[in-house]
Amino acid sequence: MVRPALWVLCAAISFPGQCLGAANPPAGDCCHFKLGGRSRVHFYVCCNNCDANGNNPGVCNGITYDGASKEPYCGDCGEDLGTAKFKSDSFDCGGCDGQTAVKAVCDKKYGWVFAGLCWVWSACFELRCQNRFPAVNGSSYDSGTFCGDGKCDPGETHYSCPFDCCPSYNPDECTHHCNKCTPLCCSEPGCCKG
Repeated sequence: MVRPALWVLCAAISFPGQCLGAANPPAGDCCHFKLGGRSRVHFYVCCNNCDANGNNPGVCNGITYDGASKEPYCGDCGEDLGTAKFKSDSFDCGGCDGQTAVKAVCDKKYGWVFAGLCWVWSACFELRCQNRFPAVNGSSYDSGTFCGDGKCDPGETHYSCPFDCCPSYNPDECTHHCNKCTPLCCSEPGCCKG
């Protein structure tokens, strides 16, 4: 019995504040799951819209936010049914209404992304949620410019905001194009340069 307890302790120390090891994101939060599904190539967001007692509102329970995939990777209360390899820190997205609004923006901006198989749409969802609900997510709200708006704004770098700045730092690999998913390393500070 010592080994499972030791593994949980190591996971908690190695990945503080992440959804890793938990069956569901914390109540009221979402997690960005990476490299999940049967083929381990899908990117999606699951949100726990259940209350603290595990009761679900039914309205948006179990929705998989990923662009347009038909696979259900999210279960009750945000459970990861896709058993993703990597998971983000949890973040707030304003409940069902906030999630619906953010989904509409990402659908409009990145509707060209191949559903679920490209990281860009789900990263848009995560970053827009973090900007829209900053008090919970620990950032400052600025409706004009923010990490995830698609522009490398003053104060952002490829280290602090790879999503926005990798396309200008490494345009050959990381420019967002219609019908082309940039490599996953374009979502990391090195922008595929090593």
